[in-house]
Amino acid sequence: VTKQKLSSQINTVSQPIQPLGTTIQPKPLTFDSGRTKKDLLLKKTEIQAIQTPTKPKVEQNSNQEEQTASLRLRDIQICKNVVNRNPVSTDVIFTKNVDSLFCYTRIQNTGRKQEVKHVWYYEGQLMTQVRYNIKRSNIYRSWTHKKILPNQIGNWRVDVQDSAGNVIGSKQFQIINLSILN
Repeated sequence: VTKQKLSSQINTVSQPIQPLGTTIQPKPLTFDSGRTKKDLLLKKTEIQAIQTPTKPKVEQNSNQEEQTASLRLRDIQICKNVVNRNPVSTDVIFTKNVDSLFCYTRIQNTGRKQEVKHVWYYEGQLMTQVRYNIKRSNIYRSWTHKKILPNQIGNWRVDVQDSAGNVIGSKQFQIINLSILN
């Protein structure tokens, strides 16, 4: 093969290709569902039934009962501190010089994850609520913290409630004046 033949072959290959005289235009796809306009029109009563589905109340109540039944309060303590997930200085009578207290709970949850509340009361009045989630656990340790003012001497209570507001446990304690102990 000579150089001339190669260059002539390269020249013939590198010539531009002429486009075809006709161009192809794609047609849009259409699908026929077989329905007529009459089939697609809904009556007003049918629309209302679709928009407001009825919820079976019996299932919700039984579901709440299952959740409550799956929670068991194994232990509740009022303490001055929590160290390494264990209560420290537990008691039911504290002096007014205590600046804060903890409510420590151990809860068994055999069901799915759910919300629990610690509800703190002073002299029968709601002081604070702390909500948190408890996952499925044989013993789930948790605690909440409450700042105590020196003038809040008297009877206190902490209720542990499930997500429906049912009390699954409670602990009463007192804050007393220092002079009573002396």
